[in-house]
Amino acid sequence: MALRPLCAIALLLRVSPVWSASVPVGDALRAELQAEWAREAATVRLPPNPSGEPQGAATFEDAAGAVDGVRNGSYGFHTIFSRDPWWQVDLQQPLELARVVVYNRGERPQRTDGMRVLVSLDGQTWTEVFRHSGPSFGGAYDGRPLVVDLTGKGVTARFVRCQMDKEISFHLDEVEVYGASDPQTNIALHKPADQSSAGRWSTSKLPPVSQLVDFEARAAKREAALRNPLLDFDDILFVKRHPGTFAHMCDQYYGSYARSGGGLYVLEDLRGDPRLRDLIDGRLPEGSYLSPDLSFDARRIAFAYVAVDPSRKPGFEAKPETCYHIYTVNVDGTDLRQVTNGPWDDFDPCWLPDGDLAFISSRRGGYCRCGARPVPTYTLHRMHPDGSAVRRLSSHETNEWHPSVANDGSLLYTRWDYVDRHTNLAHSLWRCQADGSLPFAIYGNYNVDKKPWGDWHPQPIPGSHKLMAIAGAHHGYAYGSLVMIDPRRGYDGAIPLERLTPEVPFPEAEGFPSEAYTTPFPLSEDLWLVSYSPQWSTRDASHTVTQGLYLQDRSGQRELLYRDPAISSEYALPLRPRLRPRASPDVQTADTREGRFALLNVYDSALPFPAGRIRELRVIQVLPKTTINADDPPISIARQVSARQLLGTVPVEEDGSAYFAAPAGLPVYFQAVGEDGMAMQTMRSLTYLQPGETVSCVGCHEPRDTTPTNHSPLALRRAASSIKPGPDGSLPFSYPRLVQPLLERHCVSCHGAQDAAGGVRLTGDHAGSDPYSFSYRALAKKDWVHWFDSVNGGEWVPLTTPGQFGARASRLTALLREGHEGVKLPPEDLERISLWIDLNVPFYGVYEPEQVAAQKRGEVASLDTLLP
Repeated sequence: MALRPLCAIALLLRVSPVWSASVPVGDALRAELQAEWAREAATVRLPPNPSGEPQGAATFEDAAGAVDGVRNGSYGFHTIFSRDPWWQVDLQQPLELARVVVYNRGERPQRTDGMRVLVSLDGQTWTEVFRHSGPSFGGAYDGRPLVVDLTGKGVTARFVRCQMDKEISFHLDEVEVYGASDPQTNIALHKPADQSSAGRWSTSKLPPVSQLVDFEARAAKREAALRNPLLDFDDILFVKRHPGTFAHMCDQYYGSYARSGGGLYVLEDLRGDPRLRDLIDGRLPEGSYLSPDLSFDARRIAFAYVAVDPSRKPGFEAKPETCYHIYTVNVDGTDLRQVTNGPWDDFDPCWLPDGDLAFISSRRGGYCRCGARPVPTYTLHRMHPDGSAVRRLSSHETNEWHPSVANDGSLLYTRWDYVDRHTNLAHSLWRCQADGSLPFAIYGNYNVDKKPWGDWHPQPIPGSHKLMAIAGAHHGYAYGSLVMIDPRRGYDGAIPLERLTPEVPFPEAEGFPSEAYTTPFPLSEDLWLVSYSPQWSTRDASHTVTQGLYLQDRSGQRELLYRDPAISSEYALPLRPRLRPRASPDVQTADTREGRFALLNVYDSALPFPAGRIRELRVIQVLPKTTINADDPPISIARQVSARQLLGTVPVEEDGSAYFAAPAGLPVYFQAVGEDGMAMQTMRSLTYLQPGETVSCVGCHEPRDTTPTNHSPLALRRAASSIKPGPDGSLPFSYPRLVQPLLERHCVSCHGAQDAAGGVRLTGDHAGSDPYSFSYRALAKKDWVHWFDSVNGGEWVPLTTPGQFGARASRLTALLREGHEGVKLPPEDLERISLWIDLNVPFYGVYEPEQVAAQKRGEVASLDTLLP
């Protein structure tokens, strides 16, 4: 259907009311429930094998092969090579025994020479009733099994064990046990069995699952779970969707990688006779649906949608027709409107307390630093519900995802935050006000435990200060294990984090599990809606079972509410009103383009500073990448880092305080600089200001559970400082202008092109097409200067120890400060060298080819094309 304009932004798709018919799904659900319960019964959680050998099955699964009634000369079970291996059967009640008959494996029957038969009443205390000696016994293949005759010996037992007294792999074909009361009936047949270990040769011998499930009892358990009083709703809103065609945490939300199929649905009467209602009902072309959100009054739905041509080959293409756009619709399916458009992916809409929508968008521009393909950056925005007054809330340099409204009205979201840090481990949880002010990390930004690698889909828990999220991978989609986070217990590491689904390892950090959760919606700390698949690859979202909608509790009980076997069901939301948090005031001021930072005491630090006074703060702007491929251009010898520039410095008072004005809307970080011009600490994260905003912090990475001392900081007794520009070559950054001139003045006479002392050439020319000069190649080496690598899979140094990085940790600065061959650099030149190293040894401070060429020639590059 052709779209016609309704206003400047919104597009009305149909005026007349639309009620789609509900389709009964009870019969299909019953079939899915039986399949689900059968999988449950068959699921075995394999404990770690102490030997480290891979396990083909659990010990009890493999051991069942010796009581399955099959005698064929093969092995019924197989332990690993180990000391004193054993196999046993539980007869489930004490019985007087007549005989035990043991069928050996046809191959290598000598391995069971010396086997013992033991019995027990409790499985703890064992009594030997037989020890084999003499020739090896046989089995089904020769009709000569071992027969242990216990008739008349008064042997009563519940457990019967076969055991070896040596280091060996133990295997038998079948074990039969006969009781004194009925000597012709094998009472061990299909009884529970176990063994000392399982290995690569172990396989499951359990009976068919259908024989293991009491469907009537399982249905009663489900009905009891659905009577939970927290289920104060009958209908659930959700989307059906296929995962995209490129398995990466960025690419999963590009419309051009979307797969066709799915829609926006309501599951009605979930406890009674469930029915399914299609809210779109063919009014949009075949496409992909994503991330619905329900208004606080439960009257209107926002969601993302992109039309998908199934014949189109997947590949990135930023066009209006290939991007996700945001739509809204009433809960009865009426008044469907498209509210965003353009060559940008807009998704993850989130209703704000004042009625506006927050959302994620690629419209800011910029690209990922580690891509070998177009990977546009997307960040947090907001707008009116008709699509007007679009405003960028976040000035962050890389990607952000999954906004939700916290209980206090602020926004929770995931940010990929890595300044001179490991690429893969920095997908952390953040919070900001609804106007984008006061962004700060609430969990995982420094990832001290190296897991989880990503925290996705953060959701507030009603009536709690805790959050729920998905612990997922970097290389993959936002699926994984379900966790709960208590920010009051810390903001990194394992202490604040509770694993709600410990059976699912953290993807990538702990391997790639074969099951996965996604899109949780907590009803309390003990109960939640969630999507789950028991057979799902967290590496690439390939699966044999689609994601279904579940109710799950803290004990691990999981009840299927709905599954479409052909397509995944995700983003379950109760279709009912919810408490609307208080809307916070907007700090933005229209008549200014700057804000203010207030630092109360730089020495109030989570890690102690080395001795010495902090003289000033460097204010450093990170420039969003405008070129597509990683290290194009090669900004630095440190790979996959951002271009940056020094906006300048601001003074720090004697008491450690600072107060200064700064441009709003720029991603910046700070460095605390000592009297010697070298940084003592660096931020390695980003912050920014909204116009008119004043942001204060207690100290430099201060502990979050502290409050400032009760005093009036010196810096706040005066007007805000202005940023003092740095030396030539720092704005924008340029090694040829910042560093090379001092090398020409002091060093090239000895380290020139013709006679480079020690083989160290410090000239500013380049070898052929080398992007770096001879001097940069000579100096930017790990054994001379300290720098951090951000390359995918590179070094992992999440926290910076004050005084142990950059210029302070470099041999070059120590050498130059002592004086080298009678050359003593003046303080201003030493500070230029220190600034270069502290900024992570960049060569260029720009991205575009013409800018790079200008800097390579030693010219000042224009910043006109840089993104804000």
